[in-house]
This record gives sequence, structure tokens and C-alpha cells, in this order.
Amino acid sequence: MNIEKMQFIYNELSEIHQVLLERRIVVESCKPHLHSCMNMQDFLSLKKFDLTMLQQALVDIGFSSLERSHFYLLYTIEKQLEALALLLAYPLIEMSHEPSPESVYTSMQRRSTFLKSHHGSANSVMITLPSEAAENPTLIQNLATRNIDIVRINTAHDSFSQWQSMAKIVQDINQSTRQNNPLKIYVDLAGPKIRTGKIKLVTQPLKIRSDGHCMLLLTTKKLQDISLPNNICGQCVVEKHWFNKRRKGEKILLTHPELKNRKLRIHKIDEKGLWLAFDKKLHIDEESRFEILDKKKDQSAILDLPQIEQEIRLFVGNLLWLRSDSSVIGRLCEDETVAKAEIACSNTDIFNFIDNETPFYIDDGKIGLRVIEKTDLGVLCRVEHAKPNGVILKGEKGINFPETNLDIEAVTPLDKENLKAVIAFADIIGISFTQKASDVAEVKAILQENNKELIGLVAKIETKKGVQRLPFILMELFSWQDSGVMLARGDLAIEVGFENLPRIQEEILELCEAAHTPVIYATQILENMMKKNLPSRAEVIDASMAQRADCIMLNKGLFAVETIDILGKILNSVRPVFFKGRHLLPIIKEWSGYLDAIKKYQRK
Repeated sequence: MNIEKMQFIYNELSEIHQVLLERRIVVESCKPHLHSCMNMQDFLSLKKFDLTMLQQALVDIGFSSLERSHFYLLYTIEKQLEALALLLAYPLIEMSHEPSPESVYTSMQRRSTFLKSHHGSANSVMITLPSEAAENPTLIQNLATRNIDIVRINTAHDSFSQWQSMAKIVQDINQSTRQNNPLKIYVDLAGPKIRTGKIKLVTQPLKIRSDGHCMLLLTTKKLQDISLPNNICGQCVVEKHWFNKRRKGEKILLTHPELKNRKLRIHKIDEKGLWLAFDKKLHIDEESRFEILDKKKDQSAILDLPQIEQEIRLFVGNLLWLRSDSSVIGRLCEDETVAKAEIACSNTDIFNFIDNETPFYIDDGKIGLRVIEKTDLGVLCRVEHAKPNGVILKGEKGINFPETNLDIEAVTPLDKENLKAVIAFADIIGISFTQKASDVAEVKAILQENNKELIGLVAKIETKKGVQRLPFILMELFSWQDSGVMLARGDLAIEVGFENLPRIQEEILELCEAAHTPVIYATQILENMMKKNLPSRAEVIDASMAQRADCIMLNKGLFAVETIDILGKILNSVRPVFFKGRHLLPIIKEWSGYLDAIKKYQRK
């Protein structure tokens, strides 16, 4: 063995060891996770060295390269120094009595139990509840039969009564079918999410085709939660006085000032309404009328037609007004000489921080804009990034200002009100847009005032400031028994730049591993699977990488049950190969007969 190389390694490790000990600061406020705080300090100190030459030298002599030792850094370095000292006949160093790797892993597993519905699982799964879950117990019951640990309620949407209803359904399920592994309830505080305002609603015409067997149902009010036969192609609400005069067999005209009349016939009348038979396609909008054949005055308007957001399709070069009055309803401008459309911004404070040439993005980066003029009413912006066929501007979509220093508090007055309301049923609280340690301290103080120290705390990292100040955020979390971090990749990608997200994601995971802090991996996990029931290849690989985290968050979607099942299969597939950042060495069955085959090949 190369004595000079061993001496080089010993000297380098000795210097690092001394620096780590000198830079360690005992922060009493970080109890009960004081050792995690110390190990994080060791990791940050180590990252000030260029270790590439040392790592190669360690590998050359068969030692650990420190690549995956940041869970227990000082322990690893001291063990390597001890081994080298014996080989070189040097005096042994004084050991720091650091916890063993086994003890560290046990501690890390214990810290992540608040994210799991039962002990022993490597990765827990969280799923976001949609708005309709408040009125649909079956939806949550179906999810509860799958391998999930946590349901997420997002206070950025819906109301307290809906959140309370969701929580009550979960609690009932826990008492009836999940007593041994009760679902946890995670509640996200909305934070200062900057969103587009509401958009003008327009009536959506009904376009109905007929195969000769379809029926159109006329009622006096919309029927909710009713089972209708398969041959019902739709329903229309009509005026009550007209509805009450109808008789079976009457012939009806569907009229429109610009379209051909269509003939229909009342096929039957029952408690649900009037059943109309027809044999040609129908177009029904606000100008359409139902009238009795040959009795033009005996007619009814069509009421309660479905409404959708006005389509505002933006192309590169289009101008858009972002209004500082949050009550402004987004719409297409009638005179497009100045701007194609206008829309409000939910957070009016941001106008204090933006000016001409400020770039920003809407809807997870789908629309990129730049401010070209600022007035008392808002800012005029030019679209600089959009798909070739344009992008539809939607209401209540996120707005990001990645190059602007927005000095806005993460915990808003509304968040504080909501927090006090949801702690009656929340097991975990998520702090959106956490940017500094005081954001965590503020939520901790409210929980302590209400004797809710057993509720878990999660700091969501989704801004540049959050990344830059993560060590201090972690230090504030150390004093809370159950705490963790969410890697919220949606807003974070726009804040740091998509091209930088892989590096930033890895750095956050490494720092949290060094701090022994549980991580929730979030945003767009198996998104195509959730929406279309078919994952992309890239999504499957992304989901497999999520095993680095302690919990994986899925968003809402039509195929939630199927997505949970696929995620479970992916994690079970990679679990024997990876543990956190460590690459394990299990038996590979696919190539188990390879050596025997080589021998046979040689004999030929």
C-alpha cells in the first residue's frame, strides 16, 4: 500500500477533523435534536473544502470516499483516522464518541414517524384532497383503502366548513376501518401565494347530437346527484310557468335568431321532468327558446346554462394589464389597441416591489411576461414566452417574480386565523413559502399558545430565500419534536430556474439528510398518470428517485387510486437498491446465471 498516499490522506483528514471540531457550536435551543444540528454544522464545514483529490485517494486505498457519509460525518472521519493511525503506526486520536451509523439511522427513522400511519414503512405517501371530497365520503374512502398515510388539505382553496367536512370524513374512516394505521391530516397554510384573479364567466352553449334514441330532460332546477338513464344526453332548466302547462305528446320548437329551428316532442312526463325526443343535433345558448309548435307566444327561455371562464389565449407579443385592484374581473379588452386582456393580482403588495423591465411568470412558467409600463392602476406587460399556438390565461394561477426581492411575510393574517381554526383536527401543519427562521417561529408560537406542541411542522421550501436560509430554518425546526421540510418543486423551479432545479434539489436533500430532517418530495409526481392514467417514462424515473425522501406527495386527479398503486410498485422495485442516498448491493436475479453461461460459452 502506498505509504505516501496514506500519509497525505491522514494529514488531510486531520485538518478537516480539526476544522469541524473548531467550528462546532452547541446551540442549546436546538434540543431535542442537538446532535442533528451538530452534524449539519459538520456538513456545512466540510462543504468549504475541495475534496475531489482526497476522495480519489481514499478510493485508491479502499476507504470510504465520504460521498455518502454526511449522515454521520465526524464518526466516519474519526474511524478512518483511527484505521490510518494503526496502519502508519501513529498515535491514536482522541475520539468524540459520536453516535454510530446504526444509532443515527434509528434516530432518523424515529424523526420521520410523524409522517407515517404505521411504523416500518420506508416511504409514506400523501395525497391532496380535491374540493369535492368535502361532500363525497366515498372518494376519501376509496383512497383510504390504498397504501396512503396522509391526506392533504390546502387552505389556499375552499372554505373552513369544507376543510372541517373533509377532516370529519377522515376521522370517521380512522375509527371504522383504519384504527391500527390512522390516516394523518396535513393542512397547508396558503401563505402569500400570488395568484391571478377571477376571470369573467361566459355561458357555454350545449351542443347535443342524437342517434335517434337520445332524450333531453327539461326541469325547473338543476338536478344534483341523481341517477339518469344512459340515453339522457343532457338537461335544460326552463321557466316554471311554462313547464307546468306541458302535456305528453306536445310538439316543441327549439328556436334561435341565427340558427335553424329544431323539432322535439314530449315523450313522457314524470317526477324528474319533461322527456323530449329529437332526431337532429341541437345547439342551445342564451338566445335559444323553447316554444310550442304554432304557438309562438307560448315559450320559455333556457336558464342556468353552464358557465366557464372566458377564453383568454395569449401569444408572444400580446400585451396584458396586471391590475392592482384585486376586485377586477379578468376579461378580454374590447379595444385591443392598448392590451389584449386584463386580470387582477391577488396580492396588491407586490406592486411596491416591481417596476419597468421586471420579468415574471404565470401558471408554473407557462406564460412569461415583462413589465413595460407601471401606473397607479397596475402594470402593462408584454408576453415574452408562450407556446406557438398560445397559452390560455386562467384564474387563480400562481404568479412568480424570480428576479424580484419580495419582502412579504410568509405567514399572513389570514393564515393565522386559519391556523387557529384547523388545529382542532390537523396532525401536521405546512408553512408555505417559508423564507426565514422567524416564519417557523411564528407558527410555533401560535401552536404553543394553544397547547398543540404535538402537531408536526413542515417548512415548505419554494423560493430562493428559502433555499439560501435553509440551515437557519432547519435550526428553528430542531427545537420542535416532529418537524420536516417539503421540497416544493413547482414554484421552486421558476424561482431558481428550471435548469438549476436538479442541482438545487440534490443540495436540499443532502443538507436535510445531514440534518437528519425528514423530507416530503412534492409537485408533479406521476402527473400524467394522475390525469390520463398513463405515466411518461421520465415520470417513472422521477418517482423512483423520490425514495430519497421520507414522504412523497401526490396531487389530486381523476386517476388517484391507480396512481397510488403504481407509485407503490415503483417504490417496491427500487427499495432493495437504494436507501436514502446510499446505493445498496442486493442480489441481482436477472444475471444470476451469467458466470455459468460464460463457462459454457468458453467450452464451445
